[in-house]
Amino acid sequence: MIGRMEAEEDTGVEGRAYDGSLRAGRGEPLLVWGEFGDDALRVRTHGALAITLDGLHDASFERPCLVRLWATADEQVIAVMSGDETALYLVHGHDGAYGGSVGAATTRDAFELTDHDAGALAIPWADCIAWRVARPALLRFAEQGELGPEVSLENSIPGALLWLGEIDRAAELQTRPPPPGDPALTSLPRSMPCGRWAERLLTKMIELGLVEADLSMASGITASLAMLLQESGEEAEDSADEADRLAREISRLRGVGALFATGGDLQVALRRTREPATQPVDMRVVTR
Repeated sequence: MIGRMEAEEDTGVEGRAYDGSLRAGRGEPLLVWGEFGDDALRVRTHGALAITLDGLHDASFERPCLVRLWATADEQVIAVMSGDETALYLVHGHDGAYGGSVGAATTRDAFELTDHDAGALAIPWADCIAWRVARPALLRFAEQGELGPEVSLENSIPGALLWLGEIDRAAELQTRPPPPGDPALTSLPRSMPCGRWAERLLTKMIELGLVEADLSMASGITASLAMLLQESGEEAEDSADEADRLAREISRLRGVGALFATGGDLQVALRRTREPATQPVDMRVVTR
């Protein structure tokens, strides 16, 4: 989860806007994690990128994923996520810089995944660094085009990834429809754990009469709710102030007519829906 971010008119997530004029900027950063049109984000703010990266990170606990990030001046880094471990590969850096991250693992083992562009991959655990290090490095990269001193780039880049450095942002954008600038309009809410939590939460609130919503817009409400939960769902479970703030944000979602839940009601609903309901176990004793 990430820290508090207020609503922004265009993206739904507030944050400092990226300014391509700070360097030889060529436009907004671009984040891509799949082959379809909504598997990408046109990065307009720091906050939108942070919440999207966090959602992809959470999803990678279930299935490793490969993410490509172009900075404002077209540098490109590839992040391969598997839970709290992330391998970073700078495939197109400033002044021709490139290299793979150096992790703490000494094992020669690797984890496997299949990417729509790179095909089948085996990523060495020795290339992986902790997510707490990789996350701020990626946020820095989007604007500054470099990962910072905390990331050592001394390992080699897998051959299947090297050629991706030749594809600049413009070439990538030619292969897909214009990406959305709002994380809620991407494919992310459908794949991250908070997306399923949002479905359960909305269903429960409707059942309990805690919300009045336009059911024809249920998918859009769920997607926006998923991003709110990604941002502060865990914090709202434990903080009355955060629960009150989250309730206010839910009441403003497009498609929500009225929210009758207090912050306390919302906390109870959050706790009851965070994990899927378990099926009752048949404890009948069979006699012979």
